[in-house]
Amino acid sequence: MAKNIQRLTPEEFEALMPSLKRLSLGTIEVARAVLVEGKSQAEVARETGKSKQLVSANCKIVLDYIEDVPRGWVKEEVCLPKDVMEEVRQIERCERAKLSG
Repeated sequence: MAKNIQRLTPEEFEALMPSLKRLSLGTIEVARAVLVEGKSQAEVARETGKSKQLVSANCKIVLDYIEDVPRGWVKEEVCLPKDVMEEVRQIERCERAKLSG
């Protein structure tokens, strides 16, 4: 995970909780420690006995909920010709429709 980790206020994190109900309490607590309390991933890893990679993954899972990234999807920034980007957006719309349908 990048060094510039998105921070959340306690209120923002609490508002997100209904969306996180499928996650384990451990995942939520690890993400809260990093994203809200501002602890480093290394510090949380030491405190919990989890690897830094797992702490990073837990934070990414929670941030994906904020950014509306479905599980198993990736979010990437790319530069494409305008017509190709429209094709990619159309594919995304179709795939999202499959998720909700």
